[in-house]
Amino acid sequence: MILVGKSGDDIHVVVPAPHVSVFSEKCLLGHTYTVSNFKVVPNVLAFKASGHKYMLKFTAGTSVVDDDKHEIPPKQIVFTSFSDIITGKFVKDVLLDVIGMVDSIGYAQTESGGKKQQINMVLRDHIMPKETRVTLSDQLGSNSQLSSQNSKNSQLTPVQKLLSKVVVLPIVEIIQLKDITFCATVATTKLLAASLFGWYYRACHMCQSIARGDKPPFECEAGQETMAEIISF
Repeated sequence: MILVGKSGDDIHVVVPAPHVSVFSEKCLLGHTYTVSNFKVVPNVLAFKASGHKYMLKFTAGTSVVDDDKHEIPPKQIVFTSFSDIITGKFVKDVLLDVIGMVDSIGYAQTESGGKKQQINMVLRDHIMPKETRVTLSDQLGSNSQLSSQNSKNSQLTPVQKLLSKVVVLPIVEIIQLKDITFCATVATTKLLAASLFGWYYRACHMCQSIARGDKPPFECEAGQETMAEIISF
């Protein structure tokens, strides 16, 4: 959860699983609390809900007292424009707030039970030209990824479009990366290590087993149908 101070600064609070039931009843949205006896730890999350460099971690001995003063204003939401996202003017590891109109909805796989759940939609805000779009690809329960597509890129080849948006690294440097990084590389395929059934297959969205068929719905051995083509390796 996020706590907001009187000055408007916010900080991420981590409540370990064994203590969730206790503090979920004590901490109510919009109330003012005095909190004591907690741990202060570095905010090293890959995707941060707060830009503060530290987090508060509740323990079994943490005290939360409701002051019931309500003098602290609610957290101010700062929206990031699509143009700033496209030009990279944002902090990469802090979650963003955006406002956009849903321009179109593409491929969607929403059934539970598979790791390939996702919804692809195109968003557009009021200050961007009509020919500019921002595509939001959301793997449900995961982080969201934003990419832009402008009409001036419509003449580029697929390879040029890919290479224009990412950092190109040789394989030797990719192997040495310590953090999750979106990048591209150029390589020559020397050998495909495939089984007797090939090196990829259509998967069931429920159990990830082979889903057979020449067209949707694809059906696995358990009789479960999958409308989308999910490729697994």
